[in-house]
Amino acid sequence: MHGPGANAARLRSNARNTDKNRHLLSHMTPNSNQPGNTPGFRQDINGLRAWAVLLVMLYHFGVPGVSGGFAGVDIFFVISGYLMTGIILRGQAAGRFSFSGFYLARARRIVPALAAMCASVLLFGWFWLGAADYRTLAQHAQSAVLFYSSQVFAGEAGYFDAAATEKWLLHTWSLSIEWQFYLVYPLLLVWLTRWVCAARLIFVLLLASLTYSLLLAGKDASQAFYSFPARMWELLAGGMAYLYAERVQAWKWPRWLLEAGGFVLIALTLFLADAASWPGPMVLLPVAGAVMVLLAARQDSWLTGHAAMQTLGRWSYSIYLWHWPLLVAAIYLGFEQNAALTLLLFAVSIAAGALSYRHVEERFWHRRPLRWRGVLLMLAVIAAAAALIAWGRGVPARLPEALAKIEAQMLVKETDALKRATGQIECGWNRKTATAEPCRYGAQGVPTRVLVWGDSHANKAMLSIHEAASRSGLGVDLYYRNGCRPVRDYVFVNGNYRLDCSGFNEQVMQKLAASPHIETVILISDWPDMTWVSGLLPGEPLIHFGELKPASRQAQYEEFNRRLVEGVCHIRKMNKRVLVAAPLPDFGVNVPRHMARSFIERGEAEVPMLPQATHRARNAGLLDALEKARRDCGIEILDMLPVFCADGRCRAAQGGVPLYSDDNHLSMHANELLLPLMQSYLAAGAAKQ
Repeated sequence: MHGPGANAARLRSNARNTDKNRHLLSHMTPNSNQPGNTPGFRQDINGLRAWAVLLVMLYHFGVPGVSGGFAGVDIFFVISGYLMTGIILRGQAAGRFSFSGFYLARARRIVPALAAMCASVLLFGWFWLGAADYRTLAQHAQSAVLFYSSQVFAGEAGYFDAAATEKWLLHTWSLSIEWQFYLVYPLLLVWLTRWVCAARLIFVLLLASLTYSLLLAGKDASQAFYSFPARMWELLAGGMAYLYAERVQAWKWPRWLLEAGGFVLIALTLFLADAASWPGPMVLLPVAGAVMVLLAARQDSWLTGHAAMQTLGRWSYSIYLWHWPLLVAAIYLGFEQNAALTLLLFAVSIAAGALSYRHVEERFWHRRPLRWRGVLLMLAVIAAAAALIAWGRGVPARLPEALAKIEAQMLVKETDALKRATGQIECGWNRKTATAEPCRYGAQGVPTRVLVWGDSHANKAMLSIHEAASRSGLGVDLYYRNGCRPVRDYVFVNGNYRLDCSGFNEQVMQKLAASPHIETVILISDWPDMTWVSGLLPGEPLIHFGELKPASRQAQYEEFNRRLVEGVCHIRKMNKRVLVAAPLPDFGVNVPRHMARSFIERGEAEVPMLPQATHRARNAGLLDALEKARRDCGIEILDMLPVFCADGRCRAAQGGVPLYSDDNHLSMHANELLLPLMQSYLAAGAAKQ
């Protein structure tokens, strides 16, 4: 193996290269501008960066057939690991590696353009975003400039979810991973190579990280996607490529074959990978492909050396930073996603990248190189401004009063506040102990006579049930687990995401059987509707029962309804009153956000509406199943539609205030309107006992 000494000699020779060499590295491949650390300009690396950012844009802009374009980020990771390994080892060999200099070089390259983009998005949000959206944006901006956004997004909706296009700074998760790598890697490489050779150290770390990534992907795909330990192996693969580069380049056979093989693997990823396969073993393809292109090191390749690719490569960091907020803005402003918009987004993203590169990156990189004071000042200003906006709950004072009423339904976590007020943080479903534990509501100091069972929708209906039960002198137990509908032996599967609800539902059923004092059972859930059957949600069936895997969504839907009827009739046989909440209208949008955006754009909130006949048609199978259970075993249907529907139309708001806190959960206003209805149902039950 070639040691770092040979690389140091090559470094001293390359130090005489032109200023063009300084354009080598991007956000994923940060530049080291320190004397003695600037490598010779590699057109292949610069061109590979261009391909990586193009792949990402192809995927994000929805170009048909490019299902795996997100792998461009994995290519960036490999390039970064390759270059960082070289910078550190060459600095060590020359005896002038400095931790402070290394970190400052990374900060000079990353921070200015990132800060400028975050500041621009926050400024846009001040004029165009409602309070809830603006607060979320500020929280994300703070995590982006402090480089922990990967952890934040890991706890939210996934990268591939529809909700992803509402997160202006989602793409900064990769910068977070990068910066965590910069913090850790030089410490490991400098200190541990005193006792073990670099190749052996990097290989062991790579193997450990890859193993962890593959194991985690099968259990928690979101964590595997955003976790630094699960992603580190991709950067380390670049490090291994650097260590073996000279040996491979000395081979006596055409290196173009190696480069071509690398691009074939990348192309296979582009067309074969999809969200369901990511992360997982498929990630090996683009990583191996990028490594092969780096090892080939062809400076005269038409794939990477073309003038256009070289220009895009230099601008790639800024293009990456700007392309995603531009896409989110286009969707937010209601532009139709079509070929014309895609071309426009490509053009504007490249133009924005060029301007950012020329006036921000180069300014603080070459013309006025930043010192630590400037870096910290930039980060502090953005982080402080974002913190103030988040602390001020999105600064609703800048908005008209009518808009503030709409926004309040999104900002207030009413049922969570109710739980905290009663000291019940881990009730419903205790994740630490994997046990169903009741949330206590209703009248205090009396025996529990009502049990509410369901998913997050049951939790969001508790304001009205709690108040109605308190007025009726009834104690209530709530058992809920997010995403788990109250049907036994039930598993939810969506790609790599798997939620086994069987244990939770079985525990609740056992508690019912052992609780003769429970007289009334209320089931509330996000019941499956006809959108699952009509193909609006592509892919395999989402619900599975034990070993049964329905061949179609229709079969899944019918099996779910059959088991629902079987379950509620089983509860009736325990001599308990059973109320099952009928499905609520699905308007297909985040209601308060939709109303807020329309108000900001046009000065009037647009209320989503739906024909009542359409709602009933969508849910015909489920409604038929509930009617069958009513006839066969005497359940009651808890119908909340009178609050939502009148004159044959269902409305998502009443009195200009949303009935939903998002796209499907009841708002505080809806709970207030439902209170008389809930009182009537509970009072009827109390009279029967």
